[in-house]
Amino acid sequence: MDLEAAYDRNSRANKLTRLSMTLCFLISGGILLGTLALAAPDPLPASVAASTSR
Repeated sequence: MDLEAAYDRNSRANKLTRLSMTLCFLISGGILLGTLALAAPDPLPASVAASTSR
């Protein structure tokens, strides 16, 4: 295998690695944000807040 073919193969592998790392990052970020959104307490609706403050 000559040097140029090895360089091309390594370049493709690097692109695939970067793509898979980006995909994993986006998926894990989405899971984290979804978990935080579910864990956050729901704010009171304005109509309930107004009726309880009277």
